[in-house]
Amino acid sequence: RPLRLAWWAAAAVGLLVLGGAATRQLQRSDYFWRSPLEGAKVTRLTDFEGGEHHAAISRDGKFVAFLSDRDGTWDAWATQVGTGEVHNLTNGSLKELRNPATRTVGFSPDGSLVTLWNRVPNSTSGGLVDAGWAVPTMGGPIRPYLKGISEWDWSPDGRRIVYHPPAEGDPLFVTELDEKVGRQIYVARPGVHNHFPVWSPDAAFIYYVQGLPLGESDVWRI
Repeated sequence: RPLRLAWWAAAAVGLLVLGGAATRQLQRSDYFWRSPLEGAKVTRLTDFEGGEHHAAISRDGKFVAFLSDRDGTWDAWATQVGTGEVHNLTNGSLKELRNPATRTVGFSPDGSLVTLWNRVPNSTSGGLVDAGWAVPTMGGPIRPYLKGISEWDWSPDGRRIVYHPPAEGDPLFVTELDEKVGRQIYVARPGVHNHFPVWSPDAAFIYYVQGLPLGESDVWRI
């Protein structure tokens, strides 16, 4: 028994030493403690009269899109970082682009399209229905992309889309690009919302904000 106790004591000391060494190494490498904004250079991109909202950056970091009422109506604008030039992509053609509870501006994975949220007339009910629109980042015709959805995000490889319609519990769906209806992967209880879905870089998880819009909420993943 004394030999066994000595062996376990030695093993415990060894584990403590290894744990301490690993912790010191991680601290030296800033694995846990480093701020992603440490040493960042902050540069103003816009200085319009009025407001600029809902900014999004392309995945390659070359373009930024946002909403602004610079020309009197809320439009989608885009700029290539570093050029100082901004371009109006919608020119008053989409009337309802802002929604404080959802993400309304984004990019396709290759940066060629700016995606927008808008409400369009519903031919069945006579009301309005949420829809996703797309416009070329460098300018061009605006076209409907996905009807009956509130938010969506492309997978990193551009082959799948996660989205949620404006339905009770904000059910999350994943769809291939050639599918009309995706596969539901989650739905919250009535009254709870799932907003701002995004893919992890390796496409293994989808992260989203669950709770009450503009109120108490948490970050979840599935």
